[in-house]
Amino acid sequence: MPTEILVEELLFTFPDGVRAEDLDRGGKRGQADGIKLVDLVIEDDGRLLLVEVKDPSHTGALDTERERFMQAMQARELLPQLAAKARGSYMFVHLMEQDTHPMAYVVVLGLEACPHDPALLMAFRDRLAHRIRHEGEEPWKREYLTGCAVLTTESWTEFLPAYGLQRVPNDTTAGG
Repeated sequence: MPTEILVEELLFTFPDGVRAEDLDRGGKRGQADGIKLVDLVIEDDGRLLLVEVKDPSHTGALDTERERFMQAMQARELLPQLAAKARGSYMFVHLMEQDTHPMAYVVVLGLEACPHDPALLMAFRDRLAHRIRHEGEEPWKREYLTGCAVLTTESWTEFLPAYGLQRVPNDTTAGG
């Protein structure tokens, strides 16, 4: 039976044989220790995908919130948070002895309601990959991730066609 995981308003569907887990458990896991975790971890085909979702297009988002998110992307304000989630999730998966395969980082952006230039996404991905490798004064000695991708909800199925993704609007969050 397929596995379904809802992250905010985005419903991810994974076929049989694919292990997918809500790693963050709605923000409840890791907080006590100050560890920042991604939303999902997916295991199949000899790889682990650490997936973080940022969704400024959710039903309840105001236009000003969407504009602020896009400004934060351009100003590199999201990079420290996203890098910390990659590092914390890698550490968590490793220490829980679940690091059975190489890991890659995927950030999924719900940008349907946010005008954006595809070049912004490529530049953001490059800056994020650099930040993951070089968070402090000197770069990490070990590359702990095999890759980094920034996808939109629209491009998700192009790059990961075996995994479904659809928006399931939450009427209780509607407010403007």
